[in-house]
Amino acid sequence: MRNMYAKNLARVAAMFSLCCLAMPQMAQAQTYCTPAYTTGCSLGDRIEALTLNGDNGSVLYDPAASCASGGSYYVDKTALGVTVHANASYTLSLHTNAISGYDNAKVWVDFNNDKTFSDPGELVGSSTLIKNTTSTLQVTFPSGIVQGSYRMRVRVNVDPSLSSLTPCGSTNLGEARDYIVTFAIAPLEMHLLSFNGKASNAVNNLYWVVSGNDDNNPFIVQRSADGRSFSDLGTVANTAGNNFAFTDERPLSGTNFYRLAMKNNNGEWSYSQVINIAREYSGDLMSIYPNPAKGNVHIAYTSAENATARAIISDMSGRAIWSEDVILNAGNNDIQVLLPQMTAGNYILQLQNTVIHQTARLSVY
Repeated sequence: MRNMYAKNLARVAAMFSLCCLAMPQMAQAQTYCTPAYTTGCSLGDRIEALTLNGDNGSVLYDPAASCASGGSYYVDKTALGVTVHANASYTLSLHTNAISGYDNAKVWVDFNNDKTFSDPGELVGSSTLIKNTTSTLQVTFPSGIVQGSYRMRVRVNVDPSLSSLTPCGSTNLGEARDYIVTFAIAPLEMHLLSFNGKASNAVNNLYWVVSGNDDNNPFIVQRSADGRSFSDLGTVANTAGNNFAFTDERPLSGTNFYRLAMKNNNGEWSYSQVINIAREYSGDLMSIYPNPAKGNVHIAYTSAENATARAIISDMSGRAIWSEDVILNAGNNDIQVLLPQMTAGNYILQLQNTVIHQTARLSVY
């Protein structure tokens, strides 16, 4: 009986031993390395200010008021972050406080969250910076990044060389800081779906429709008399929505050419197709002479009744440079206008009141 008990006890002990040997050991939680410096930023070469402008107005800004204390010359600033998207480049601005010479700077992102920055593709920016001034370096994020938040490390040093600067290794002068970058869906690129216009009484009305409107920059409406040389006519705020309109209250006589100038959040300009609106008048009621003119000009106008109107001279962008009220008698009128000091070129002369809307091109030599 005792022998059987002893055998069973030995069998249980053996099974327990095999079980425990077969179980994997619990790995200790890995933490990010602390970059090593000898002198660090105690004599200078610290990050004085850092800025990274992200998507949709998101900004990472760290004024970095003082050198990192504690002897490591490293600061965990992961409470600060910025929203970006994959397959895109951003400008990182850095200011270091040394008196002369250059600092080296590198930027890494732990894309797989394995607590290291040494995997291929995790170095996203590298540059030599001018000390004691704000310098910039391009930070480029690859495609295929899963949406989420990742740790970004920014490290500055003086020696040794830029190529030898690593996320964790020891160096002499400099400082390191960690931040968070959050990858989101890329902002939709704005597309102009339609742009058209039509004449309505004395004005020209323009209409356009866009899609993917995530840009905050205003639309610039431009006008031309010949379809080649365009001038800014006005701006329309880019508010939430997809439908926009603009009224040209002082269109040119004849054909008016219009286009939209649009700037995206990356600072790149694009232009719409050119549309044109022809102005039609019920007869030549007004003419001007001499034309070209210098010093003075005459307005010949046939009025249906006694009235008061306003004569306006504008430059080709539509900016009024002179105006004066004139008295009109029923029938033919010859109104002499003493021209103000004007640079030689083309202008627009208009005669307007609530009923009259006459326009003519005036050349000044």
